[in-house]
Amino acid sequence: MKENLIVLLLLSLSVPVGLYISWLSRDELVNGRFWFKAISVSSLIAGFIGGISGKTEITLVSSFIILVSFTALEKSFNEKWQK
Repeated sequence: MKENLIVLLLLSLSVPVGLYISWLSRDELVNGRFWFKAISVSSLIAGFIGGISGKTEITLVSSFIILVSFTALEKSFNEKWQK
């Protein structure tokens, strides 16, 4: 039970980390859309493989990376967020 709460807390921190990364790189968000998509897809594949093989750590790290990159990708379409 305690481990599940820690996992939930760490995964919920991925959204603020994604916002912070996108804030730091506001001038490069549009150019980096391809890379955010590539990171999301590769993390999705790695998480799927980790889930099949029973490696929970790989699945959790991949989930964190997917959420961070998706948050930054979402902010790349926001005109007010960009410089």
